[in-house]
Amino acid sequence: MNKEDILNINIYQYKNKEDCPEYSNGYNEINKHCTFRFYCKNDICSTSNSTGYAQFPNSKGEIENIQVNVCQDENHCSKSNASCFSDKDCLSNKCINNKCIRNENSPIIECSDYYHHYNYLLYYKIKMHCKKGLYEKCEKHSDCASNVCASINSEKNCILFPRNMSKLKKQRLITIVISDIILVIFLITIIVVLRRSNKLKNPSRI
Repeated sequence: MNKEDILNINIYQYKNKEDCPEYSNGYNEINKHCTFRFYCKNDICSTSNSTGYAQFPNSKGEIENIQVNVCQDENHCSKSNASCFSDKDCLSNKCINNKCIRNENSPIIECSDYYHHYNYLLYYKIKMHCKKGLYEKCEKHSDCASNVCASINSEKNCILFPRNMSKLKKQRLITIVISDIILVIFLITIIVVLRRSNKLKNPSRI
């Protein structure tokens, strides 16, 4: 699939587990929808299997199995399933000591379903987005497919984060709205008290 097709996936049409297409990577039992996760090489994207391999066409049009898992660097690599023999085995195009390593010149792009929340509204929308993958360098949360950019070994990288965040985010939004309502009521009360106080001081204006 190309990236445009992935971004146009309508997640809401897959409400039941039986509806999930073969390229879905599972079903979200909490929020009741199919989940998706793709890895992209240029404009072509593919899903990975349980060992971290995804299929991509080479320059001759032949299908090859490419390892999508990467390590931050050769000194911080505990992934047993990021193995490789040469650069071409890795989606990052960088193999060191038989491990696929992050390549700053060729960052891995992931496309996944994500909860887009609308401030001050008890509403969120699930849609696809494509951002930097795990362990890629980042500056802000919005750089990452996981939407989490955090410091790891003295540098900022994209990290994994629990994906079932809709209920937590909704609770936070409810808290914000309730706080705003309380603030408005408080301000109205102050205004009413001040007006009554002024009327008592100036009875001729009644």
